[in-house]
Amino acid sequence: MYKRQVLAIFHVANHFEPQLWSYEIAAGTPEFEAVATPPNVMTLLSGDDWITTWFGLWARDLEIAMLPDEEVTIPQTDFTDKEEPSDTGGGGIAPAGDDPGGGDGIPGGSPGKRKPTSNPVKAPKGPGFK
Repeated sequence: MYKRQVLAIFHVANHFEPQLWSYEIAAGTPEFEAVATPPNVMTLLSGDDWITTWFGLWARDLEIAMLPDEEVTIPQTDFTDKEEPSDTGGGGIAPAGDDPGGGDGIPGGSPGKRKPTSNPVKAPKGPGFK
């Protein structure tokens, strides 16, 4: 079996509304399926074969829908060194017992750590705090 199409034009209030259906008759019972309606299709239909024009408009809209919404350009930066720096120190993590920070037992550059201050943190004041 092959599908056929039927185009209906409805008069609604003071304007016309088109609807295209595709149908197939199998076992004596017709089965209809609505075809997608392009925007403002009634103003774009012309010629002798409106159904072919309808599918042409639909194909054009599908092509437009497949295009990306915007072209994304991600800036690229090259972070590789042009020359290898001379490394005079051993680098790496200080072994246990060494204190590169300042003699207080907390390493100077450890993330999430800070040296204790001489002033303690004051309790917040306001409703709900005692």
